[in-house]
Amino acid sequence: MDFLNEVEKRLDLPRGEKTRVMAELETHWMEVRDELIASGTNPALAGQQAGRRLGAPEDVAARLSSVHNSATWKSALLAAAPVPALLVLVFSQPHKGSSILSTLPFMILFGVLLVGSVRELMHGRRTIWLASWLGASFVPARHLSWHFYYLVSENVAARIDFVICVVIAACLVAGVWSNRKWRMAAIALGVAGPAFLCLYPHHGTAVQSAQFILLVLGINLAEMALVTLFAWQIFARHSYGNAAQAALFAIAYFGFGFSMGLSIWLIIGVTVLQVVLVILFARSPKLQHKIMAGVAFGYVYGLVLAARALIYHSHLNPDRSYLALGFSLCATAAVYAILYALPVVTPFAIDMLGRRKERMQIAE
Repeated sequence: MDFLNEVEKRLDLPRGEKTRVMAELETHWMEVRDELIASGTNPALAGQQAGRRLGAPEDVAARLSSVHNSATWKSALLAAAPVPALLVLVFSQPHKGSSILSTLPFMILFGVLLVGSVRELMHGRRTIWLASWLGASFVPARHLSWHFYYLVSENVAARIDFVICVVIAACLVAGVWSNRKWRMAAIALGVAGPAFLCLYPHHGTAVQSAQFILLVLGINLAEMALVTLFAWQIFARHSYGNAAQAALFAIAYFGFGFSMGLSIWLIIGVTVLQVVLVILFARSPKLQHKIMAGVAFGYVYGLVLAARALIYHSHLNPDRSYLALGFSLCATAAVYAILYALPVVTPFAIDMLGRRKERMQIAE
């Protein structure tokens, strides 16, 4: 029974689901043991050999956890932990008189998230919270350039922004590199994001133009596609991973830490809502509930981006009615929700198509 106890310790599932899975595993273990006893093996030795035939306890637990999409409360809370942690992005916002020391909270947070993620990856683990931590580790790097806008000239800050964009794209491409089928697509998407950024208008009246909208859309779509490929390769294609982890990586990558520019009470409200949605995503065993939580997270993310833009434009046009502002806020958030739901839903769609293809091959 030592084998079953070791598997149970490592199994990352809610209590009720863990009990059911362990009952099925125990039945399978007993069948193998009984076969060995029937063949003349000593009963005590048969139990040990049955465990060896089923595999190492950590491998069996990882495989069983990857089949089931739900996680324990501990893993769900760990998955949501980067959301309040990334409030440091808000409280360390750059301002006039900033020094290079203002980047210190960024670097500490980035180091904790990255070291924790790399440690799990090196051990071959694929827990649900790993996807959240790894996705969140990109957020401080994406915001780092903002701290330089008050320290250097605008042109130098734009170059720093470009370099950071290239480094992030290179990391994402490196994660997809082992998949030869996707290698060229990843390179093309990795080049597209920085290329669009070179054309990005940082000043002037182009902010209101169709060119600006198309450039922003191009950067976002290229980045989303590359992030989806990376998440699928690192998590869903791994023997201990699944589509839910790939989707959570996309949620963390795009949705965490974007509440700068809002009032402190709105920031706290958004943070609490994001924590609840991530916990619901991690805990829910049903696919449709996970997709609903992911899309809801995208809508919250869209509300934050739209609110920041409308606050800025309301200062430029103070006579605009609150009704018109509210309608614009909801409509813009809906567009963002649809756009940012793509990298969340895509892993589940690919997984469902793959399983359907397998069933058709078995039927043939």
